[in-house]
Amino acid sequence: MRAPAHAPAPAGTGPLTARLVIGHAWAMTRARRGRIAGAAAVFFVPATAVWFAAEALRPDPADPVAVRIVLAALVVLGSNLVWSLGVVAFAGFLDLAVGDDYFRRRPHDLATVVRTLPWGALVVVDLLLVAGLLVGLAAFVVPGIVVGVWFGLVGPVVVHERRRPLDALRRTARISRPHWPLVLGLVVVPWWVEAFVSEPVREAVHGGGLLLHAAVEWLLAVTILAAVGALEVALAAELMARNPDGGRPGAGEGYRSDVPGDAPDPTEMARPRVSTRDHAELGARLEEWFAHRGRGAVTVTDLATPEGTGMSSDTVLFRVVPAGADGGGVAYVARLAPDPDAHPLFPDYALDRQYRTMAEVAARSAVPVPPLVAHEADPGFLGTEFLVMGRVEGVVPADIPPYAFGVGWLAEATAADRARLQGNVVDVLADLHAIPDAPGAFPWLDPGGDALRAHVDGQRAFADWALDGRTGALIDAGFAWLEAHWPAGPFETVLSWGDARIGNILFADFTPVAVLDWEMAALGPPELDVSWTIFLHRFFDDLAVQFGLPGLPDFLRRGDVVAAYEARAGRRLRDLDWFTTYAAVRHAVIMTRVGLRSVHFGEAEMPASLDDLVTHRPALEAMLAGTYWDGVPA
Repeated sequence: MRAPAHAPAPAGTGPLTARLVIGHAWAMTRARRGRIAGAAAVFFVPATAVWFAAEALRPDPADPVAVRIVLAALVVLGSNLVWSLGVVAFAGFLDLAVGDDYFRRRPHDLATVVRTLPWGALVVVDLLLVAGLLVGLAAFVVPGIVVGVWFGLVGPVVVHERRRPLDALRRTARISRPHWPLVLGLVVVPWWVEAFVSEPVREAVHGGGLLLHAAVEWLLAVTILAAVGALEVALAAELMARNPDGGRPGAGEGYRSDVPGDAPDPTEMARPRVSTRDHAELGARLEEWFAHRGRGAVTVTDLATPEGTGMSSDTVLFRVVPAGADGGGVAYVARLAPDPDAHPLFPDYALDRQYRTMAEVAARSAVPVPPLVAHEADPGFLGTEFLVMGRVEGVVPADIPPYAFGVGWLAEATAADRARLQGNVVDVLADLHAIPDAPGAFPWLDPGGDALRAHVDGQRAFADWALDGRTGALIDAGFAWLEAHWPAGPFETVLSWGDARIGNILFADFTPVAVLDWEMAALGPPELDVSWTIFLHRFFDDLAVQFGLPGLPDFLRRGDVVAAYEARAGRRLRDLDWFTTYAAVRHAVIMTRVGLRSVHFGEAEMPASLDDLVTHRPALEAMLAGTYWDGVPA
């Protein structure tokens, strides 16, 4: 039977057992055995030369005691250093070269793997792990085993989550400690088995010359060490998936990125603080809520905040398991309006309105929305109203760091796959806007009268609330420009998703499987959503260019998106310059509020001008001057 090229279910699905992890490792090894065997040879066979050097340093009984001690220490240190460097870096390499394809359907060619692997961070964690192992083994063995159990999976953690060394070690310990029997049995014990088996083998060929030693080393590498590496990748993938972490990557101390000079690494962007809620308390209250709904006694586990995207509502991922059950359960997502003291992004979250909108979209169109479980209006359970939805498996193009910065699955996809995703996103917008009689279908969104006039007036009121009595000169100039260049109507009125960007879509194989974040939904012209989709990509691509990165200039180009939408929807879009500028003004209000929230939490200092909080200030100024589209792909 041919091994599956990809995991039969996403990592984090079902009970975590040794059988599951071994199955993943076996399938990966069979599907990519050539790549794994070649990598094992590259990582471990060259170590033969070091073994020979270590042999040459073995102390002679005739040497003075001090010399013998020093030489013996060098032999032990060199041998263990080479062995540990190989194992940890090899597992990190396999995570990107094999695990990304198997678990996340993101294949990479070897040139991309070698170019993008965080070699510096791997070397640092290697050295720290070696030091810990040597100290631990010297302290009566058991502490060394503890070090191996807590930190042995650090290679895949560094590579997959792109963490700095100390942060990666902390993260590895957090996910490994609760599952120490699995890490011990599947990783640490095989390490010592390899050492136990290999030492007699090496002794048996002692004196046989470098080539014989290299052949033996290769045989050991492609059997035992390759299996251990695959087990590390499989177990780390399962543990990371079951324990999503809201901490930002790149937070470890003592490690500098490879970016020249003192400029910050643009791929290591901090996630602004969103929530002030305690997850332990939240889990207990969710258990009470599920019991109240007739689910009986349950346990809420694996509470986490999604990484890389979303900065408005409190979004919590969790799993519900029947009380007393061992693993399994059902995965859910809860969305809560932020606490008032969390300096929320919007003045009103109206979760009931979001719930009703999603329900009607699901009933009236083919647009995929998450499975709706309930809207809870009673704040007595969690302190605020909230939504609960079924969790949909998929991936999103990340905001932090932005996908346009050349990191993540979308940036590493082929141009053909990105074009397929772009077409699928256009289909979502066209299907959404095709819902007939939007004012009648969504009466709670109907402002009455001119929908565009009401939309802009609402955004001006939002800006006044966000500025809270302060002066935002650039925002004021933007609204003045919109009034001075008001487009001639009338415009068709459709359901506007609102935050219509690819970062709010879950994808599986570049196909949308869930459209998320409906808090900005409204009625208005279809140009609102199309221009927002175009501008939000331009926003991230312009940031990439500011950091000296190439970005994704051929993706979501305005001309391509408009042409595809008009062909798919059968309607002509008008006044895109005006609507795109309106998108930039609206986003300026949001970015100003995000910046003020960072100041509120002590994450940033108040600038001399609020205009400096508008991350895309140069782009908006160029739009108001009429020169922006002269210098970007259109």
